[in-house]
Amino acid sequence: MRTSFLLVAVVVISALLALDPIKLLSLSDASMFFMVIGVTYGVVSAFAINDVDKSLDQLRDSFGREASALKSIYLLAKRISDNAAFRKIQLAMLDYCRETIDLDLSAYEKDSSAHLKFHSLLGQISSIKIKNRRDDAFFSSIIEEAKIASNSRDEQIILTKDRLPKIQWVLEVFLSMILIIILTIVVLPDGAVSTVVEFLMLSAILLTLVVIYELDSMNDFEDEISNEPYRKLIALIEKGV
Repeated sequence: MRTSFLLVAVVVISALLALDPIKLLSLSDASMFFMVIGVTYGVVSAFAINDVDKSLDQLRDSFGREASALKSIYLLAKRISDNAAFRKIQLAMLDYCRETIDLDLSAYEKDSSAHLKFHSLLGQISSIKIKNRRDDAFFSSIIEEAKIASNSRDEQIILTKDRLPKIQWVLEVFLSMILIIILTIVVLPDGAVSTVVEFLMLSAILLTLVVIYELDSMNDFEDEISNEPYRKLIALIEKGV
């Protein structure tokens, strides 16, 4: 919903600025500004998009590793002799996964309930009673997978707080505003084509800011990526595979 609103706002603002009758700067005088500011803006924006996209990739991988480790814990725990412990692990894992898929990613590190349920799951794992050598081998593997899940969760908490520095946002907005002002006051050849070109250039500048903002705030990441591995794990557990 918010993304759609931003896109509509970009179109409206770009159209209003493109139709602005105030023209103070000739195209020849503005060419140097376009070249210097435009190149700088492009480079800065490329670095910003690369940084936030890299963080999203790392977060995606971290969620995948945790879900994979939890799946391994479930399948290994199913093989141990302590059936009572397995049932407790099964219920604790379901409870944690269901909590995670409903969790707002932007408040991930602040949600004590999810942390408590994860620690409860680890507690159930540590309570497994070893009855034979076979159990001991499975338990060792379970502990290794639990370490992976725990490390992945710590990594997620760090990555969800990772945002572009404020100074970088200041530079992005500053450069975009300069380009917008130049486009608004530059005198272009008369005609609909010039208006359309100006509209498209203004839209490109504003859309670049929207893309960086959406990626940096991780608005679309929650439902599309982070929840899916846990939904699959819940389905696996509920089927009793």
